[in-house]
Amino acid sequence: MLKLSIKSCVLVLALLNVDISHAQTSAQIKSLSVQGTTATFSLAQDKAHTSPACVHPDTKQLWSLDITSVQGRALYGLLMTAVSKSQLVSVQSANNCDVLAGIEQVAGLNVSFSDAQPAGGSTVALYKGDGVTKVGDVITVENGYVTYHDKANNWFAHFTRRNSNSPVYYLDAQCQEQPYGLSGTWSDSHNQGPTYSTILNAFLLASPSWETSNRLNIYGGNKVYAHLEDGSCVENGVSYEKDASYTKLSETTHPMCGDKQCVIK
Repeated sequence: MLKLSIKSCVLVLALLNVDISHAQTSAQIKSLSVQGTTATFSLAQDKAHTSPACVHPDTKQLWSLDITSVQGRALYGLLMTAVSKSQLVSVQSANNCDVLAGIEQVAGLNVSFSDAQPAGGSTVALYKGDGVTKVGDVITVENGYVTYHDKANNWFAHFTRRNSNSPVYYLDAQCQEQPYGLSGTWSDSHNQGPTYSTILNAFLLASPSWETSNRLNIYGGNKVYAHLEDGSCVENGVSYEKDASYTKLSETTHPMCGDKQCVIK
């Protein structure tokens, strides 16, 4: 575990096998964005060096890195640290645009750390579903995508907080027996864990639609009822009208949050 106990220090990380040059003057991070497997960011101070020929004028001030590689994840974690502590960052260029067309690739980062912390500041944290067990301090939250410091592993991690108020369907008028739902809504997609139903206050997981016995549409003319967000249970057509994507749902637990959705407070 890295412990920063001196007044200040400089941590330098660089990607391997690239031509490193052009260290930009230190400045705070102005913007940071993650799209898929890549991250882009800019600094508060414009670039002073000559950019590679591959750089597009409209994205001249941006830097890019691949967050799927070991080195890229390390650099991204360092960026998150700089954001959370408002530290100054300088960047080394890889002299190419291999990660994203038109955007200069990062080869390395220099970040100055300090023991000084803002006075009177409060920290927003991520907790398990019990609202008591702390997972880590939150760095950023954007459209349910949470970046946080995993205190157990001393690493920066990501968590997608997936909620849905989509109706849950039943074959009984009280909406109390076997629940059904659209498999796309309740699938464990991209290994992000199950989605939390704000109607049932539970994590739900869809059964595979390829298994006929899981489908809602095998009950002919039987009435279907929808459990809505307002708590009502209303008639919603008949079984055969539903396509094969309506399948059985089962309550499950989230590997990190538990029975209830993780809490940010």
